[in-house]
Amino acid sequence: MKTNLQTKTVIVATVCASLFALAHAFSFTAQPEKNMQTVTVAAHRMSDAEKLAYDREQLPQQTVVISAKRLTEEQKISFDEHENLDREFVATNNTHADAI
Repeated sequence: MKTNLQTKTVIVATVCASLFALAHAFSFTAQPEKNMQTVTVAAHRMSDAEKLAYDREQLPQQTVVISAKRLTEEQKISFDEHENLDREFVATNNTHADAI
């Protein structure tokens, strides 16, 4: 089959346009998850005496069960953006507290 330059140009343009249309039809933006739960664990540093007292208390063994589901890429991006906003907020508040 013989093709000339004009036919090749039309075919290439058609393929590029259809790939662009297909990519545009299935693209989406990540929306932040509104009900994502996070857990923050904070504790003060124990002194040596407190550590010894805690060890001697003979508390029953405690079990902590952590269960989670695998996040999608969009949820991971949303979580990272939310975490960065929290850090910026804390940094801003620390700056204001230092100024006072």
